[in-house]
Amino acid sequence: AKEVLAERDAELALVLKESDQVKQDLVSTKANDRRLQSQLVAVHESYQFILESRNAAHKDLNEVKRCCLQREQVLEDTRAEALQKDSQVEHLTCLLSKSVEQEVQLE
Repeated sequence: AKEVLAERDAELALVLKESDQVKQDLVSTKANDRRLQSQLVAVHESYQFILESRNAAHKDLNEVKRCCLQREQVLEDTRAEALQKDSQVEHLTCLLSKSVEQEVQLE
């Protein structure tokens, strides 16, 4: 009976030792879980920041494109205006030339 009791005590000691190891593993796992949860939150915050930065950059790019198109339109309008004025100057030069010729002929 003492041998059986000693065996049982040894088995109980082994089970208690394994139980302590499982408890330590559980504590370690919980600590790792909290650490990973914290890292996940940090990664999510970084992702949100990157996403917001990307959206702001796209918005800025679209504004730059809009300004470029607007400036191109102003440039086209200015060119058209310059061509029209050039044509008017050419026409007035021609009229002036004819007027001078007529004046010369009259003299």
